[in-house]
Amino acid sequence: MNLGVAYGTLGDHQTSLRYQKMALEIDIKCLGENNTDVARGYGNLAFSLSKQGKIKEALEYFEKALKIRKSHFGENHPDVASNTAEMGMLHDKEGKKTLAWGCLMKSM
Repeated sequence: MNLGVAYGTLGDHQTSLRYQKMALEIDIKCLGENNTDVARGYGNLAFSLSKQGKIKEALEYFEKALKIRKSHFGENHPDVASNTAEMGMLHDKEGKKTLAWGCLMKSM
């Protein structure tokens, strides 16, 4: 957990987003781009963005997280499934039912 996650839990998504970005920058600098902790940071940032209604931007970060997770874990890992399901829910919010359905089916 980082400070950004804590603020998000409290419902302060604006402050959460600021700290999520800071934490992600540190993780990338220390761990490199292709690290599962960086993937978690992308996912946390995506979640904060989705809570602010920034669906398109959130999907971009979820996609980055998914790419890293697939490269480390393969297609059939719970983190990959969870990430894919989150993307499906965001596509649903956008009204893109076909994309949403595809993501949700892949996540099962």
